Amino acid sequence: IPMALKMAHLLEPGMEWLWIGNRKDASSAEALKANGVKYVLNCTIPPEQGGVRNYHDEDPYFTYCRLPLKDNAQQSLESSMEPAWAFLDQVREKNDGGVLI
Repeated sequence: IPMALKMAHLLEPGMEWLWIGNRKDASSAEALKANGVKYVLNCTIPPEQGGVRNYHDEDPYFTYCRLPLKDNAQQSLESSMEPAWAFLDQVREKNDGGVLI
């Protein structure tokens, strides 16, 4: 599967604050800020295990939440749903920026 050329937000009315992207998108603070993305839901295992790092963890503009998920068909999503929804709900309530997933 080829890498996405750039992140894209959901087109569903009321969901425009949700952005879908990849490692390259997450690495560009400039692109994230230009699109109003302040939050990142990182759905990868920790970087020392092969996952994507939180590229801008030191920048106070960004807030991260990591869901340690493996990219395979056997990965159970059940244990990650509650923390994912809690993070997304906080972002929605703050209403001060988008979230890259």
